[in-house]
Amino acid sequence: MKMMDPDQSFTPREERQLLQSVAALLEANLSQPDTTQCPSCTDLRNLARRRIRLVDADSLVDHVGVCPRCFKSYSEFRAQHKTRVRALYTAFALAAGVVIAVVLLQPMRPHVAQPNPPAPIIAKLPERPAPAVAAALDLTKLGLARSDPPAAGDRSQVGALPCARVTLSIHLPVGSEDGRYDVALLRKSGESVVSSSGNATLQNYVEVLGVEIDLSSVAPGNYSLAIRRVGSSWREYPIALVPKEAP
Repeated sequence: MKMMDPDQSFTPREERQLLQSVAALLEANLSQPDTTQCPSCTDLRNLARRRIRLVDADSLVDHVGVCPRCFKSYSEFRAQHKTRVRALYTAFALAAGVVIAVVLLQPMRPHVAQPNPPAPIIAKLPERPAPAVAAALDLTKLGLARSDPPAAGDRSQVGALPCARVTLSIHLPVGSEDGRYDVALLRKSGESVVSSSGNATLQNYVEVLGVEIDLSSVAPGNYSLAIRRVGSSWREYPIALVPKEAP
C-alpha cells in the first residue's frame, strides 16, 4: 500500500466538513448536476484513499456533494479503503507479535550439547624394511661330490652371514649348471629355519646364484646352508650366523 504524505490526507475536521456539505446539499434538494461532467473513477478513488488534498479538490468535493451517483461511488471506495487499512494493520500487528514471541522465547530454548567430532584417524605408513646387506659365499673349490651329512668338525665353515636381510651371491662349485636353485638354512637337527630361491647364471666362467634371504629373525650360531638345483639333491655347507654390525 502506498503511504501518503500527511499533507495529502484529510483531517477528521475536513472529512466532517465534506460529509456535512453533502448532507446539507441533499437536504436542500438541489438540482442534479450534468452526469457528463462527473469525475473519473480514478479521481473518486484517489479522493477516497486520501491521495488528493482537500485544498486541491474543491471542485471535486463540491461535485460529490451534489451528485448522488458520485457520492455513492466515493462512499464505496472509502469503505474498501478503510477495510484494507484495517486488514494491513491487523497483519502488521500479528507479524510484530510473532517476532516479539520468538525473541522472548529464544533464551528459553534448552541448550543441546553438540557431540565432539571424532578424532581424525591418522593412517600409519607401512614400515619400510631395512635395506638388504650384500654378502657373498665362494663354493667353487668344494666340488660337486655329494655324500651323507658329515660329522661335526669334518668340514670347516664356508663363511659367515649377518643376522639381517641379505642379498646373497653364491659362487657355486665348478661344474654347476644354469637354472633355478633352492636355498635353505638348517639347524643342526636338520630343521629348516628359513628358505628362498633364485636363478644361477654363468658369469666370467663362474656359475653365480643370486638369492635374497631374510636372516634378521634368526639367532646367531652355527647352521648348515643347503643348496640344490630344482629337481636335484640337496648339498649342505656349514655356515655361521653372526650379529649384524651397527651402522
